[in-house]
Amino acid sequence: MGLSLLQIAILSSFSVLTASAQMLFKKASMTLPPLTSFNVTFAFVTNIWLIGAIILNVIAIILWVIVLQKTPLSVAYPFAALAFIIVPFLAWYIHNEAISVFQILGAVLIVAGIIVASMKVS
Repeated sequence: MGLSLLQIAILSSFSVLTASAQMLFKKASMTLPPLTSFNVTFAFVTNIWLIGAIILNVIAIILWVIVLQKTPLSVAYPFAALAFIIVPFLAWYIHNEAISVFQILGAVLIVAGIIVASMKVS
């Protein structure tokens, strides 16, 4: 089954939103007090980075359900792997985290796998 451009756009948006949420989770983790703190509950529910990450994940879930209404899970699910490509590059760009040659090679292999998995079988 080949994917329409709309399905590809929604699936890609899902991965981008999921990856973006991970960046916000990282930022939240850098601003929250240690888990041993007594005021951690208040800090969690008032942390704008954490709230933003949760909102992005909710939007991503809504998109996921929409795409699954017309796309077999076995075809759609490989697109979730795009987050494994996006997250390391965003972490490098936003948080100055190191990125290795092996991560780049892995990203290339993931893209190849997504292309193969989404090909239409005649």
